[in-house]
Amino acid sequence: MAIPGGQSATYPVTSAAQEYDLTTRIIAWQTIAGFPPRSRAAVEALAKQVQELANNQEGPVYVQPFATADPAAPLNQSSVHDGWYVIDRFEWDQGNFSPTGTVQATFRLLYVGSGPPNRIRHAGGVIPPNPGSIACTGTGVEAIALPPGSGGGTTSRVSGEVGAPVPIVLSPPAGVAYFQPPSAPTFAGGCHAYDANPALAANPVPTSGFANPNWLEIRSYRDHPVTDLVVTNGMVLLAVNVSNQMGVLWAWSQTTPGWLQLGTFQLLDAGGGIQTPFAWELERVSSEEVRVQQLAISPGGKVTRLRY
Repeated sequence: MAIPGGQSATYPVTSAAQEYDLTTRIIAWQTIAGFPPRSRAAVEALAKQVQELANNQEGPVYVQPFATADPAAPLNQSSVHDGWYVIDRFEWDQGNFSPTGTVQATFRLLYVGSGPPNRIRHAGGVIPPNPGSIACTGTGVEAIALPPGSGGGTTSRVSGEVGAPVPIVLSPPAGVAYFQPPSAPTFAGGCHAYDANPALAANPVPTSGFANPNWLEIRSYRDHPVTDLVVTNGMVLLAVNVSNQMGVLWAWSQTTPGWLQLGTFQLLDAGGGIQTPFAWELERVSSEEVRVQQLAISPGGKVTRLRY
């Protein structure tokens, strides 16, 4: 159960949480982070991502013990054990690596219970005209997005990852907005964080397609060494360059699938000097929120902390 602004916990639909251990072999049968499929480097990158999922229990994953998307797999079938799980523990045997690009691994899986009641609460409001030194034009409208595939929105917007309209409630009633359960998996879509692997100069934001194939998705906020960072919710994307601009903002095109650059932003000190970013860290990575803290320094030596 997700706790906004904090961690999460599974909750059972019966008297005890359902969990079991699964021992299998994992394979990176597709290119990952630029590494060729079925290579040791690719499966090590995949294992690193799974380990991050085990360190971050805010990200349920859909597990099919006897199925795979690999078209060359000898066994591929659905099972009564298919479902959404949190990876509680993950171990992989680095000494038991096959030349075909597979490695033996053991998972402890916690079954995710049914979702909360079919309503969501929200707080806040529209951006006021000209808050502080920011020039805003037009009339602000309060809006909240609902899970992909659900009903109840008054309008919709196409998401880059889901490829289907995301329902949006404009001017929602105070306090509560109701929606129907999604026909697609409950946890489909959502927020993502990517390591540019290592820099956006070499692996830029694609103008055709959702993610650069050389990016490596970050699955946990803990101890992930990166240089440039990309965060997105499928409709807007923020590319953070640690040594140049504070950030570049992109939006998913509603006509031709791809990202459209909206602009850049920088921080200025009181004297008009451009602050240079020198460090950042992830504070939270989950399907509902990615939170980033970035530090920048001005020519006069003053440090600014920016959160988004």
